[in-house]
Amino acid sequence: MGQLSWFAAPCLFAQCYIYRLVYIFFSRSTPFWKAYDISFTDKRDPLTASYVATFELIKRFHTILAALRQDDSHLTDEETQKALLDEII
Repeated sequence: MGQLSWFAAPCLFAQCYIYRLVYIFFSRSTPFWKAYDISFTDKRDPLTASYVATFELIKRFHTILAALRQDDSHLTDEETQKALLDEII
C-alpha cells in the first residue's frame, strides 16, 4: 500500500476520519456547538424537496395501519407484518 499519509489515504477512510475529528471537536465544545448539526442542510433540503412524496407515503401507511387495527388478529400475523415491512422498504 505504500507509505501512509493524509494525501495517500483511501478517500472513504480519510473522509470518515476527518468527520470523526469534527464530531469530537463539536461534542466537547460549548452547549450550542454540541447540539449543532453540521450536515443539517444536507439532510433538510432533500426532505423538503420530497415533501409531497413523503406525505403521500405517510398517508398510505396510516391507511394500511388503520385497516389492520380493525382486525387485531392481523397485527400478530407474521406474514402480514413481513408484507407490511416489504411494502415500507
